[in-house]
Amino acid sequence: MIPSGARRTPLLALVFALAAAPAHGQEKANPLRAYEESLRCASLHRRVLGMEALARSEAPRAFALLAARYRRPEAPALQVRYLLATVLGRALRDRPDEERTKLLLRFLRKRKDPTDGWLFYCTARALCEHDEAGVRELVRARRGSLHGRLAALLALADARRPAALELAASLLDDRRRGAAKPLLITACARALASFRGTPRAELLPAARAIARALDDPRLPDRTRRTVAGLLAHALGLARPAVDAAAWRRILAGQDPPESAGATHERPRFFSLTAEGQRVAYAVDLSDSMLEPLAPGERRALSRALPDAARAGVFARNRFEATRFLLIRSLRSLPPGASFAIVVFGSQAEALTPGLLHATPSNVDRAVRALEAIAPGDPTEERPLGTLRGWTNLYGGLRLAFKACDGKLHPGDDEYVAPRCLDEGCDTIFLLSDGEPTWSDFDGWDPALPEDEVGDGEAGRGEAASAGEPIQYPGPHLMERFLLSDLRRQTLYRDVRIHCIGLGSADSSLLRAISELGLGSTRTFGAGAD
Repeated sequence: MIPSGARRTPLLALVFALAAAPAHGQEKANPLRAYEESLRCASLHRRVLGMEALARSEAPRAFALLAARYRRPEAPALQVRYLLATVLGRALRDRPDEERTKLLLRFLRKRKDPTDGWLFYCTARALCEHDEAGVRELVRARRGSLHGRLAALLALADARRPAALELAASLLDDRRRGAAKPLLITACARALASFRGTPRAELLPAARAIARALDDPRLPDRTRRTVAGLLAHALGLARPAVDAAAWRRILAGQDPPESAGATHERPRFFSLTAEGQRVAYAVDLSDSMLEPLAPGERRALSRALPDAARAGVFARNRFEATRFLLIRSLRSLPPGASFAIVVFGSQAEALTPGLLHATPSNVDRAVRALEAIAPGDPTEERPLGTLRGWTNLYGGLRLAFKACDGKLHPGDDEYVAPRCLDEGCDTIFLLSDGEPTWSDFDGWDPALPEDEVGDGEAGRGEAASAGEPIQYPGPHLMERFLLSDLRRQTLYRDVRIHCIGLGSADSSLLRAISELGLGSTRTFGAGAD
C-alpha cells in the first residue's frame, strides 16, 4: 500500500459527484476548450471527463474530433477506444442527433477489427431507442464485420427488442466454419438469454435454431456446454441439457432423458455454485478486510455456512474468514476443474499464473500463497493493520478476465482474443467488503479548485490546494464506466459472475455486476440477503 500521506488523492464521494455533473465549470460554456485542455492531462480520469463534455455538446466539430481520436488513440490505446465508444454511445442515446447518427454509421462501416465490436455495440444500443431499423441493417450487413454484426444483435437483445430473436435464428443459417462458428452460436445464445422471463412460445423459434446448431460434431465441447447453459438460463431450467436431441425433447414439451443434464460436480464458494469448471476467484484484500466480523455478519454467515461456523471461523475478521473459505473451496474443487486466484487492493495481483488444473500440487501451492499473506503493522490511519490498501474492484475483475490456461493474456483485447474465448474462465467469484475506492489507469494532474483529497477507504477528505499534484483514480471508479466495461468483457464470452458482499459492501453495485454476468449475489452484513 502507498501511505495515504504520500498519496494526495480525490475522495471517492467527490469523484462520483464530479462525474455526475457537467465535468468542470467552464465546460458547459466552452466544451471545445475544456476538451483541448483535457488532452494535456496525464490522468485518464480527467481525459475521459473532457471526452464526455465534448460528446454532450453541440460543437460542430465534436464528432470529427472524437472520431479522429478513435482512429489514433493515445496510450492506453485500446482502453481509450473503449471509453470513447462508451461516451459516444451514451451521448447519442441521451440526445438523438440525425446528422451524428449518419456520421457514426458511416464511420462504423470502415471498422473491421474485432476490437471495434464494442463501438458497434454502443452505437447500436443507442440506436435501439430511436432507429431500430438501422440496428437491424447492421445485423444483416453480410459484408460487415462478424463481430460488429453480432454486437448489434446483442444490443437489440439487451434492449429486449423482439427483432433480436428473429435475427438470431436467421444468423444461424450463416454457413461459417472454423473459429467463427462457436462465436456465432454463442452470441446468438447470449442474445436469447437476455429474454429470460419472456413467454416460452416467443422463444421457441430461436431456441430451436440454436439447439439444431448443437448437432454440428465439429463444435468444441466448451461451446456446446456454454450454449447449453445459456439455453437453460433463457428458459429458466435448473439443469442444462448438453446434446441437441435432449433439447429437441425439451423444446417439444417432453422430459429429457436423465442422462441429458450436466452431471459433473461444480465448484462452490460462500454457498454459491459455479456453472462451469473454469473458475477465477477475485478477492478483496483492501485494508478494511481486517475489520472484525460484526455480529450481523457473523449471524448471516453462520446461517449460510453452518459447518464453517462450527469450526469457529466466523469469530475472526473478514480476511481470515474469507481465506478459510477460499482454501476450503480450493480443496473441494472437483476433478477436471481449473482455477485462478486474483487478489486486489490498490492494485490487482494474480496469485496463480493464469488458470491451473486443480491437481493436489497446484492447490497446495495456491494454499501456501494464501497462507503467506500476513497483515502489516498498524498505523495511525490503520489501527487494525494493513493488507493491500484501497479497493480496486475493477482491477480485480479485469485481471480475472485475462486468466487463460497457464498464463495471463498480455493485451487489452481479451474480450475478443481467441485464446481467452477458448481458454478463459467461465465463472468469476467476486468478493468485496466495501465500495470501490481505486481503479486501474490512475494518473497525476494538478488539482482543480473543487477537488478534495484524502483517504477514500476511510471516507476522510479535505480541500485540495489548487494546482497541487494529486493522483486521480482511473475512470472505471465511476460506476457507469465500470459497468459498461464489464458488459464489454462479457459481450462475446459467457462468463458467469457471482458476487459475495461482506460488511458494508455496495450491494446494489454487486447486484448490477452479477446481473451483467447472469450470476447471483449473496451479501452478509448490513445489506444481507
